[in-house]
Amino acid sequence: SVFVLIFFFVFGFSRARSSDLSSGPQPPVELRCEYLSNPMGIDVKQPRFSWALEHTERGQKQSAFELVVSTEPSAEKGDMWDSGKVASGYSTQVLYSGAPLSSDKTYYWKVLTWDKDGAPSAFSNRARFDTGFFSASDWKAKWVGGKNQLRKEFTLKNKPVRARAYICGLGYYELRLNGKKVGSSVLDPGWTTYTKRALYACHDVTGLLRPGENAIGVTLGKGWFGSPALLFQLNIELEGGEKIIVVSDTSWKGTDGPVVEDSIYNGETYDARRETPGWDLPGFDQSAWSAAKEVKAPGEQLSAQMMPPIQIVDTIVPLKMTSPQPGVY
Repeated sequence: SVFVLIFFFVFGFSRARSSDLSSGPQPPVELRCEYLSNPMGIDVKQPRFSWALEHTERGQKQSAFELVVSTEPSAEKGDMWDSGKVASGYSTQVLYSGAPLSSDKTYYWKVLTWDKDGAPSAFSNRARFDTGFFSASDWKAKWVGGKNQLRKEFTLKNKPVRARAYICGLGYYELRLNGKKVGSSVLDPGWTTYTKRALYACHDVTGLLRPGENAIGVTLGKGWFGSPALLFQLNIELEGGEKIIVVSDTSWKGTDGPVVEDSIYNGETYDARRETPGWDLPGFDQSAWSAAKEVKAPGEQLSAQMMPPIQIVDTIVPLKMTSPQPGVY
C-alpha cells in the first residue's frame, strides 16, 4: 500500500542517515570562559570554563572530563594545565587549576568528556581566552583629558605579530586606528559607579597596525561621567620579538571635536563644522591641537568589562530632510 511504502521510505532514510553519524558522545560544543565565547582581556586569575554536551543517544550524561590549557594553538598537550580524567558531571563553572596565568597573554583550551557508560568523546574544537591586567602595575598609561578628541602617532620598525589595545574612555568612547573604528561595540564602557569602579575593554588590533607610521584617535563623550577622561595602553609585539608599549600621556594632542553634547536620554548634538578630516590618520597636521592634560583617576578600582557589548542591531534611514527656516535643517 501507499502507507507502507511511505513508512518504509521515511524509516529507511532516517536509519541510513543515522548510520552515517558516529555513535556515542560527540565533541563538546559552545565552549565558554568566564561565560563568554573567546573572551578578550579577562582579569580573573582562575577563570571558569563551561561547555555543552552532545550525544547520539537519549538519556545520556557526562561522567568525567579532561580539560587542557596551552600557550600554543596547535599544542596537543597542556603546558599550562592538563586536568587529566576528572570524575565529574559538572560542565559549568569548572575552575582553572593550572600554572599561574600571566597578564596580556593568549591561551588556548579544549575539553573532552566521557558519557555515563564510560565512552569518551573526541576533543572539542580549540577555544581561546586573552588575559588582561592582573595588577595595577601592569598599567603604564596615565589618565588624560581636557579635550573630547585625542590623537597620538607612533612608528613601528617591523610587522606586528600581536597587538592588544586596553582602553577605558569616560563617560563613552570610540577608538580608531589608522582611520578605522576598532571593534563593533557602542556606548562603551558599561555604566558603573565610577568613584568605585570603572571598566576597561581589550581589543585585538594586530590587523589594523602596519610597519611605519601609525595613528590612534579617540573620541570621548561625557555620558554619565561629566568630564571626558581616557586611559589607553597598546601592547605590541613585533616580528623578531621586540615589544613596544604606546600609552596615553601628555604627549597626546587634543581638540574639541564635533560631538558637542551626548546623552543616553537626550541624544547627541553634533557640529559638523568642527570636523577635522584625517585626524585619525598618520601625517595629520595637529599644530593647532593642544597637549592633553593629565587628570585624576575616576575611582578606586579598574576592572575588565566581562559582558557582551552593546552593538548596533538596526539602522533607521531618514525619509526626508526639512528646512523650517533659513540655515536650519
